[in-house]
Amino acid sequence: MAIMNSFINDISECIAGKASCLMHSLQQALDYRIQGDPDCLVLAATWGAGQALCVRGH
Repeated sequence: MAIMNSFINDISECIAGKASCLMHSLQQALDYRIQGDPDCLVLAATWGAGQALCVRGH
């Protein structure tokens, strides 16, 4: 039983680490996209910490 528990913990840690790395990469790409686009309005407060939404006006 201890081996199975260790295996599940290792898999969970691996998934969490990869998800964290992916979110960091996506955030960097989003930050670059927003900074490079003068027509982009950033609405960060309502969407979540460290995240932003690009809204274009018509």
